Amino acid sequence: MLNLLFALLMLFGMGQAHADETVDPTGLVAAPGYKVGPGDVISVQVYNEKDLSGAYAIGQSGAVDLPLVGIFSVDGQDVEEIAASLTTKLASDFLVDPQVTVRVETFASRKVNVVGAVRRPGVIPLTGPTTLLDILAEAGGVVTERSSQEVQVKRARTGEIEPLVVNLERLLSAGEGNVTLEAGDVVYVPEGAFVFVSGQVGKPGQVPWRDGLTVTQAMVAAGGPVRTANLRKAYILREGGRIEINLRRVMKGKDADVPIQQGDQLFVDESVF
Repeated sequence: MLNLLFALLMLFGMGQAHADETVDPTGLVAAPGYKVGPGDVISVQVYNEKDLSGAYAIGQSGAVDLPLVGIFSVDGQDVEEIAASLTTKLASDFLVDPQVTVRVETFASRKVNVVGAVRRPGVIPLTGPTTLLDILAEAGGVVTERSSQEVQVKRARTGEIEPLVVNLERLLSAGEGNVTLEAGDVVYVPEGAFVFVSGQVGKPGQVPWRDGLTVTQAMVAAGGPVRTANLRKAYILREGGRIEINLRRVMKGKDADVPIQQGDQLFVDESVF
């Protein structure tokens, strides 16, 4: 379910990008209103003025060194603002009716770090206003079979010790907690808790644990019982103890389904017939 939501999210986002945004030569999307900063590289194109056109890195002072113009401050401006101020500068001192276009060539000034149970963890540049859902999609989506039910955002600006904790399911289904990220934020998707199901089931191994998970639900998540399963003889290993379970009676509603705890091992025995 979570993967389906992410697929829809990414498809929607891609359609919006083509309609509303400009893709730069590196494949990143330059969102309207993106404010450049030190480390970014901008491309300046002056119509019919090849010597004035090119790519320029923004220095730590927030300025670029342009032909004719010299040191030109661009820090905190978007490409439209830079083009307008540069047009004014060239028109007043050097050219008649200059036509200037500016785009972001390389994004480097504003980044967030995405770690944990995502498909492509790492440092991701912010290319404009970016939400938590946006950045999770950029990271390839959450690996739901490994993830917990939360996402943590450590805010760089506030310096708070405790991260912002967002419920993953509510984030994906209703957008609850879909905060706008800032440069330096760390997004962490913790690895989830598991139980272990072995014996006569279709897919023995780890099953993601959640609050309220029962024995029969864990068995179904592990592929369900196979033909040789003895449902009368199943048990849970928990902290050195053994809890006997008659799954046949549970499945018929004669016994209560048993809640399963983090780290439990559920074993379904083999029938002798």
